[in-house]
Amino acid sequence: MRFKKIMFFMLLVSIFALTGCGGKVDDTTKLENQENKIEESQYEKDSLEYTVDVFLKNYQANNIDVLSSYMADGICSIDAESINQNESTELTWKCITENFKFEILNAEEKDETAKVNVKMSNIYMSDVMINTFMEYNTLDIAMNYNASQEEVVSAFNPILKKYIDEYSNKDRLEKTVSVDLIKEDGKWKIVNDTAVFDIMTGEYISFVSRDLKNFSAIQ
Repeated sequence: MRFKKIMFFMLLVSIFALTGCGGKVDDTTKLENQENKIEESQYEKDSLEYTVDVFLKNYQANNIDVLSSYMADGICSIDAESINQNESTELTWKCITENFKFEILNAEEKDETAKVNVKMSNIYMSDVMINTFMEYNTLDIAMNYNASQEEVVSAFNPILKKYIDEYSNKDRLEKTVSVDLIKEDGKWKIVNDTAVFDIMTGEYISFVSRDLKNFSAIQ
């Protein structure tokens, strides 16, 4: 029960932001009003590489609300509204997107399906979160069931920032992944794949689905 309050808002972002609850959006409106402008893509517009390149650049720029524009059926594993719930979730996702790097290697097309191979890297967010929760658990506030969410966040964030800084200077998670695409209405769209998003998030999704539940079980 020590993690009751901190787990509450962390689980909220995991449930709603990582289970594909984003719906279809108006591509034109969303893309014209994206908050952070991205570098122009070097690839031919609407090509396989262009679709993946612009999608990942918007992810890097934390333009989470436009990602579903590039996804098959408009379904994306990350939802901006859920991420922006409080300072801790915002800080976590800002760290994840700012530390994400990628390189498009090649593309393969077959009829109405295709894949783009991409080398991705990020800091080990799973380790950041495990260490953050372990240290938070040593604080008196972790045992204070009457503490407000504001008090919990104020205690949690300095620890989170410390481990973000520490792991930013350590070896990074680096993997080559295949991003699958299909054609919808003549345009290439990215297939929602939790395994790919897990690498994009520095295995934060693995932390949510495995380690956070283990923390809950032992408290």
